[in-house]
Amino acid sequence: MITKPRPSGTLLIPITVDGPATVQVSGASLVAKCEHHVTVFGSAIARRIEAASLADPALASRLAGLAARFAWNVASEDLFFHLREPDGDGVLETLIVRLASPPPAHVTLYTSDPAGHRGIGLDREADLEDAIKRGRGGGIGLCAYALGDDGVSPELYAVCRRMRISE
Repeated sequence: MITKPRPSGTLLIPITVDGPATVQVSGASLVAKCEHHVTVFGSAIARRIEAASLADPALASRLAGLAARFAWNVASEDLFFHLREPDGDGVLETLIVRLASPPPAHVTLYTSDPAGHRGIGLDREADLEDAIKRGRGGGIGLCAYALGDDGVSPELYAVCRRMRISE
């Protein structure tokens, strides 16, 4: 089964990423996420499906079945972003790579969470675009910074070319 529903109702595509255990990004030391995935739909959509399922109890399982049969693609666009978001513990930083599809098309590769668990949620393409604008303008909150060739090692490009859907 390619997709896996979560207790929260979200639906994920597990991704296998073979890369280094740590990377340096803009002076930050990041560790590999302990689990990689592409989000088919997140908790906001899951709540709507749950509400609609009250009228149609089989809806959620039909959607999961459709998602499992769809030919998902995890092709990287080779566009990397360093995300920074203030939280209760300071600032969480992640490194994501943008994918060709599905939206919001990205995989979080690395995180500043020493345990490798925490990421920064991007539920919509507009979330990333807004974070990019805040990063350019020195805004407050979630900011994204595009990494050019000088900020991305050839090894990371190779990691993304080896990314695949977990079986």
